[in-house]
Amino acid sequence: MPPDSKIIEYGRNRSRIWPFVRAMLLAITSIAVLMLVVVFWRRWYVEDQWRRKVCQNHLRTLHSLLELYTMENGDTYPPSLTILRNSAAVGDEVTACPGAKSSVKTIPTPDGYEYIDWSTQPRGSDWASEKYPLLYDRRASHHGSSGVYVVLVDGTVFWDRGGQWLKGFAAAHSDAKIPLP
Repeated sequence: MPPDSKIIEYGRNRSRIWPFVRAMLLAITSIAVLMLVVVFWRRWYVEDQWRRKVCQNHLRTLHSLLELYTMENGDTYPPSLTILRNSAAVGDEVTACPGAKSSVKTIPTPDGYEYIDWSTQPRGSDWASEKYPLLYDRRASHHGSSGVYVVLVDGTVFWDRGGQWLKGFAAAHSDAKIPLP
């Protein structure tokens, strides 16, 4: 065989293998990108679930502190969470939602919890049911999806998707001033 024929033969084989090599490189790259997406999504999901649990615990703690405050002050709620925080010597971390993206996590900020002082608000005939909101996330975007955690006067903590329950409550109790998230 002449020397040029080997070069031509190698070139032919190479042209047959090259599409296979490109397909394999594309497949390997696609798998690597998919794995990175899964790892980062999983990390975000776990962190979000952790922040949600911490938020629920903060709200339960604040409810307990509010109960103690009302017991010590003749069934009167504190005028603000700042007064509650100062009277109970509670740190800023308890009065701020961990889902808030702000670097400043103190009350009053737009990133904390909304507190309704029912000592100054008109109460409806259904007050005895204790199904009135006491605390809730100030913003619906704190937990990565549209919704807020709500604490009722009786201590129940629940997830209110889209703030629908709060909107319904505000509509049914229009005389009370309830800021919506």
